[in-house]
Amino acid sequence: MYKIQVENYTVYILGFRECYIEDPASFIRMLREICKPAEIQVLRADCILNLEHIRFAIFYALKSIEKSVNIAKTLPLEILLKIAAEDQIDEALSKVGLKKGEQDIVILILSENDDHARIASGKVEKMLGGKVEPDILKPTEDKIRRIMELFGISENRLKAEHMYPDVEAAILNILMEDIALTMVRK
Repeated sequence: MYKIQVENYTVYILGFRECYIEDPASFIRMLREICKPAEIQVLRADCILNLEHIRFAIFYALKSIEKSVNIAKTLPLEILLKIAAEDQIDEALSKVGLKKGEQDIVILILSENDDHARIASGKVEKMLGGKVEPDILKPTEDKIRRIMELFGISENRLKAEHMYPDVEAAILNILMEDIALTMVRK
């Protein structure tokens, strides 16, 4: 589990391996209900590069809302759009949203009240009954290949990022550029 601060929000990030989800929409509704008043977003772990990808997406979601250039009507959906670097909700869901079946998942729990976020985090851990996986965000070679494919990052675009020390840093920079561009494409 990670706990980060983004602007005025406390964010708990929980990762769970091999979760079987029969109905993604029902699963998310159930989590939203038990987490109230905290807000949540649930994503496939293999679509997220690392913790900085999440932090940057949340920051830009908050800034989009603050500057009234948000696309979605809710913070969790705006975060989904930013994580996916998309400006269409259907495209973002297809790219990083839950699917029916077994998958590794990341649950983001956010609140401006630290206690609300912490309590909701405990409820989610208890409900899922699994061990929270702190290394679920660790980039592996397979994950990096998948993210390059998913986000349409070509080898040429990656080579253009030659000033970065490694592939992970270069891909993160590309993702951050694409996320930032969602604010001007509206």
